[in-house]
Amino acid sequence: MPENQGPTKLQVWLGVGLIVLFVAALVVLVLMRDDPQWDRLVFLLQGLEALVFAAAGVLFGTAVGRSSAAVQEAVQAQDRAAVAETDAANGRALASAVLASEEQSARRGSREPAMAAESDLAALARRLFPNA
Repeated sequence: MPENQGPTKLQVWLGVGLIVLFVAALVVLVLMRDDPQWDRLVFLLQGLEALVFAAAGVLFGTAVGRSSAAVQEAVQAQDRAAVAETDAANGRALASAVLASEEQSARRGSREPAMAAESDLAALARRLFPNA
């Protein structure tokens, strides 16, 4: 069964059928409680009981799994948004620092080779962050 999907129609019908069969078997056992073979019938009911509990687990367990998966996805989306927000703030801070460094170099009037790279970074920062 794929991860984020519920049981198929066949699984649902099979599960409901097993539960109905189990309830019917319980009614039959109650009606046959004076039968000398009653203990053997109870023994057979235990095997059916295991199948019914597995079917109920498929029917109800997937609903629980889907809801917890949805909560987990929401938490992960919030975490990704927080990381993206932090990265954006760091990028703006870096752009501001590069622009401030270029302005200081321009005021001093020095044009060393390192300043050419700094100008390229400042141009990139202006293009990526026009409001910085």
